[in-house]
Amino acid sequence: MAKTKQKAPKQTQKASAKSSKASKTSSSRSAAKKTPSKLLSADEKLRLIKPIDGFTEIAERFAATWKGRPTFKVAGMSPPKLLRAIESAKKAAARENALRAKLEEKLRPLTDARLLAEHAAWKMVLDAYAVAKALARINPEVGHAFTFVGEAMTNKPKKKAKQAQEAAPSSM
Repeated sequence: MAKTKQKAPKQTQKASAKSSKASKTSSSRSAAKKTPSKLLSADEKLRLIKPIDGFTEIAERFAATWKGRPTFKVAGMSPPKLLRAIESAKKAAARENALRAKLEEKLRPLTDARLLAEHAAWKMVLDAYAVAKALARINPEVGHAFTFVGEAMTNKPKKKAKQAQEAAPSSM
């Protein structure tokens, strides 16, 4: 007695086909959202060559010029390979810019709230400092107590340079 295979009901076949489509869709989505497998450290980012503004146009022109010169050969490189690298850079920039726009849109209310809060706090400091300066004419101790505010607003760059010089050991 030979056993024959029974076909699965059509509903099961359709469901498995749908699940395979869903898995293909999610895998194709993850392929479209390529992220580097390893994030770059700050040191690694510093070592990267930063291209000039408008480098894609120059690189595309370079590839076109190169393509017209069959005697010009570079080991491991070709005009099509260069064009693929340029296209990859363009796509990465487009994805970055799209995400940046979305994040900035979400971040804007928080940024505005921070700006308003900083404005209110700094305005209080400036108003109170104005009173302290006026009171310093009568009570010099009050003026001396708040001199750091005026120094911070006037000598900020000079003060940092002076502190750096004082902190550096003398070479004598």
